Amino acid sequence: MTDIQFIDDIYEVSIGNNPKEDMRYTVGRAYRVAAKSVTITEIVYDQNSYFTHGERRVYIYGMSSDGDEFLWKIIEGQPCTITRKV
Repeated sequence: MTDIQFIDDIYEVSIGNNPKEDMRYTVGRAYRVAAKSVTITEIVYDQNSYFTHGERRVYIYGMSSDGDEFLWKIIEGQPCTITRKV
């Protein structure tokens, strides 16, 4: 049985093929969703998904203005560029 591997020191993920038109999600940045604000607290890359299914999967965790942290988005099967913390 293989261990599940995650990369969790990610600063930013860009979704799309064109760097000028990509959707970017950055840790610490606030995004407006409907009438609420969500601040990204962590971005995690699931290596296990890539090795077992051949698909990239990125989890984006956010915090609401109420202080509740939750899994906000799952990005999978889309071209993406990951920027890690230095």
